Amino acid sequence: MICIEVAVSRDKAQDVAPVLMQCCAQTGDRLLGGRVDTETEEVVFLVQLTQDPHLSAHLPVLSGALQQGLIVAFQFAQGSVLKLTAPHVDEHVHQFPLSFGDSWVPGLQNVEDIYLCIARPLLTARQAAWLHLQENMHWEYV
Repeated sequence: MICIEVAVSRDKAQDVAPVLMQCCAQTGDRLLGGRVDTETEEVVFLVQLTQDPHLSAHLPVLSGALQQGLIVAFQFAQGSVLKLTAPHVDEHVHQFPLSFGDSWVPGLQNVEDIYLCIARPLLTARQAAWLHLQENMHWEYV
């Protein structure tokens, strides 16, 4: 599965999000969520492609947005996406043992959802153990 991480300056995030949603609606892909990176003051959006060939639909839009200065950067990540659901999940996810190349964003639709993009097909043993210990957390590959 391929995901696209799109970094946007905080002041342009509200303008870029609808364009990402429209592009996803046209291709059947999913804008999973976004989070503020406190170090860079950028908003990082996560798009999940439902099919690898959809990459060719997003690439011209993202390249044009980058050239126009609407976005700061974008990168592709291949691996798996997990959806974590729990009350106050945002308080728990900061302890999740991320590995190199992993990232997470709060869900757009539900404040109790977090999406993890992991850079492998499966969780590491440490990550699986952490999830197993979370009593009130439901998780699934999406």
